[in-house]
Amino acid sequence: MAQFFIHKEVASDRRRKGFISFVVEGRWVGRWIMAVASFQLLSVPLILAQRGESLSVLTGIDAGEWGAGSSQVAWYFLYSFPLLIVGLFVDRDEKRGALPPYQETLISMVIVMSLFGVILIPMSIFWLMIPPLFGLILKNKISNDCY
Repeated sequence: MAQFFIHKEVASDRRRKGFISFVVEGRWVGRWIMAVASFQLLSVPLILAQRGESLSVLTGIDAGEWGAGSSQVAWYFLYSFPLLIVGLFVDRDEKRGALPPYQETLISMVIVMSLFGVILIPMSIFWLMIPPLFGLILKNKISNDCY
């Protein structure tokens, strides 16, 4: 019966560790990245429909070259595919239980992609990449320390 008795300090310590353990051990980073990429991919036809344009605008067939608005939509569309692939790989590693150590190249590439997305299209969903980037950095640090 003494096993079920929890002191106040232990209970508060468990609550504090709950969020950190979720961030480190939870399977959320890859899914978050895939959700951002999927939203980007699915929102492009809606953006073009709102402008009254077709998907052929993304290829430059209509105008002969990309206009300012069309190139932003094209970048928005094209960035969704690499993000989706990165999200799949990160989710695969999270499903295994831990990220492999020394993933700095992957993390730096996702940071660069997200920064380019924010710079090229400031009013975009790329701002939602900040939380998974911090999660990736934290998981990578712990994985490197345990290696």
